[in-house]
Amino acid sequence: MWLCFMTITEKIPFLSLLFEVFSAFGTVGHSMGVTAELSDIGKFLICLTMFIGRLGPLTLFFLLVKPKNRHYRYAHNQVYHCYEFSLNSY
Repeated sequence: MWLCFMTITEKIPFLSLLFEVFSAFGTVGHSMGVTAELSDIGKFLICLTMFIGRLGPLTLFFLLVKPKNRHYRYAHNQVYHCYEFSLNSY
């Protein structure tokens, strides 16, 4: 999605942009040296891509999806400690 936007706004070859975006998403640190030539919007998109890549797609997915049902219940019984049980037994 951002790659399509960056190909419109930036005057950099497509393969260089493709490499920069995938490198940013993978947070591998590789670059073709075109990051300095990006506009401010392009640099922001690269930073945002690095942040999303750092968090991870699964983390973002589970953050956005609401849980349907919870398959556990809380206990409703009273829990006794050892000293309370020993005092009540006399």
